[in-house]
Amino acid sequence: MTAQKRAERLLDVPVAVTAVNTDALVAQNLVQVRDFYATVPGLSYAGGSGQTTLALRGVTTSIAGNPTVGVTVDDVPFGSSSALGYGGRLSPDLDPSTLERIEVLRGPQGTLYGASSLGGLLKYVTTAPSTTEWSGRVEAGASFVEHGADGWSTRGSINAPILADHVGLSVSGFYRRDPGYIDNTNARIFDWNRARAYGGRVALLIKPVDAVSIQLSALVQNLDGQGSPNIEVSPAYVPIAGSLATAASQGDDPYMTKARLYTGRIAADLGFGELTSITAYGENRYSASPDQSVRFAGLLRAFDLAGNRAVLANTFKTDKFSQEIRLASNGTGAFQWLVGGFYTKEKTRGLQTLDALNPTSGALVSRLLAADFPSNLEELAGFADLTYKVTDKFDIQLGGRYSHNRQDYVEVDSGPLAGDPIPLSRSSDNSFTWLVTPRYKISDDTMLYARIASGYRPGGPNSNVGNIPRSYGPDKTINYELGLKGTTSDRVLTYAASLFWIDWDDIQLAQTDLTSQFLYFTNGSGARSRGAEVELSIRPWRGMTLAGNAAYTDATLTRALPGSGTIGQQVGDAGDTLPYAAKFAANLSADQKFELGNDLTASLGGSMSYLGRRLGTFASAPATPRGVAPAFTTFDLRGGVDYHGIRYSLYVRNLTDKRGYTSAELRAAGNLASGYNLSLIQPRTFGGSLAVSF
Repeated sequence: MTAQKRAERLLDVPVAVTAVNTDALVAQNLVQVRDFYATVPGLSYAGGSGQTTLALRGVTTSIAGNPTVGVTVDDVPFGSSSALGYGGRLSPDLDPSTLERIEVLRGPQGTLYGASSLGGLLKYVTTAPSTTEWSGRVEAGASFVEHGADGWSTRGSINAPILADHVGLSVSGFYRRDPGYIDNTNARIFDWNRARAYGGRVALLIKPVDAVSIQLSALVQNLDGQGSPNIEVSPAYVPIAGSLATAASQGDDPYMTKARLYTGRIAADLGFGELTSITAYGENRYSASPDQSVRFAGLLRAFDLAGNRAVLANTFKTDKFSQEIRLASNGTGAFQWLVGGFYTKEKTRGLQTLDALNPTSGALVSRLLAADFPSNLEELAGFADLTYKVTDKFDIQLGGRYSHNRQDYVEVDSGPLAGDPIPLSRSSDNSFTWLVTPRYKISDDTMLYARIASGYRPGGPNSNVGNIPRSYGPDKTINYELGLKGTTSDRVLTYAASLFWIDWDDIQLAQTDLTSQFLYFTNGSGARSRGAEVELSIRPWRGMTLAGNAAYTDATLTRALPGSGTIGQQVGDAGDTLPYAAKFAANLSADQKFELGNDLTASLGGSMSYLGRRLGTFASAPATPRGVAPAFTTFDLRGGVDYHGIRYSLYVRNLTDKRGYTSAELRAAGNLASGYNLSLIQPRTFGGSLAVSF
């Protein structure tokens, strides 16, 4: 476990963290965050069509804006940190076949991980090459979605010790077809929301001497598809086109994402400490052309274009360089410390067009807006962490991080909706985040901790469309937490529990310009999130594992949102629930392994997930009800047989074919008559895979 940028036992980490087993995800074809987020306490999700928005412990106000959950790949910040780069909508969603594990850290992580970890962190940890052992794996899988289409996948990996004990190379790749299950009745496309994903990773580990390691890696992932998992319902939540159908688009609505990450990591054992340098360059690409005729219906009428289609095309290209250097102490003395510096610079080219198209031929009738808005974000930070061992059982951790960021922004528009050009403008702010964590070890396997930590999210500039503010400021959180972790001496029971309270000030809000229907951002009001989380694992007899977790989250506004009586401004009163946060969620699983002799083993298991009622984004007009995603429960079954490195797996997901929804939003801001978009989970799915390891 490397949650605190040190190798530690999970039981010793004074942070609420969940480690996700990626082997189990692959075996059940849980290949996207939307497939497994409900099994992680406190994690919320919204998205589709290549977009992924994450939140932890309810710290979010919308899918738009700067991200509130940081995402790293091997400690490298990945994805844009800015709303101008769609940072809040495009959280990286990596196929688990290239990963060793996923760590989800709950609560602000601003000291070690910096800006945008306001609510927490999702940490991808890739598989490191071995310099001593040959190994490999190939896999093929297939799935069938009831009421939908077939899907399939192939994966492969190999590790080669090119020079024993000194050089190791690992190569992995995957290709998958994700099945669709939503029919587009207007465009007459069955299984409209199908997609494909492919990519891989190459990593080279060089150990010239025992005390030095150099790892070079390249990670590539592509995703392209069409449509979305959304259906439309009336204001009374009656499906408009059907429970598995949409009538929202007359086109195929294509989208595409590309992710590239090139990393060089050097670690040197200096005796008194370990020096680590991480240099990385990432590329993120996103394009989509969704039909937005309902959202922009009023705008089309205003320009005498009623009856045409409105298509909003977005293209974002982000290039991000980062450099981190840190030095961590070795040994078991009274003082343990870590100091480091961090620098990043990201450049984003945003292009957006709003077109009126002929509904029959698809020909361009009028381009209402073409916006070109390149932006830069640059951050420089220094951080330090000190742990003082007061006694053999009690220690105190203190941490701090000072950051300075600067943003540049230019925009040139054309078309009837164009505003005045924005010349080069600069914004900057400074922040100091900190943590205090006393920890008491009741025994070698039981630990009690308290944690007070702060988080920070930078502000930024707005568009120049309409009469809107030209910039917005940062917001901050402070987390108060009490936790207990432990295991019994016989390892039969392992547990982790935490109580938390998060104060959130100057929250960033996504508002709607009523003339253009485009978003902009402001600050205002405050919120708090409080709750409890528990995780348990029990091994009552040989081969049996019972596991469960539950989370209670009460995330609400503490003050009314500013401008709540004005159309176009988010409407919220003190006590209103924050978006996407289920008040209660739980997951239970049972897995039994059978030893059948002659190296033959079998396994059988099942799980149940419950996700409570969630509300959508705050409405943008008074007396307009927010979208509601009702509570739902799903059941999964799985089984497998292993023999001499050959594994055959079968699974059934969503056994009862439940119609559950990950999010619910108004189809057009402030327009209740148009109804809501509900994002549907995958219906009952049967699947299996055959894997050979060597």
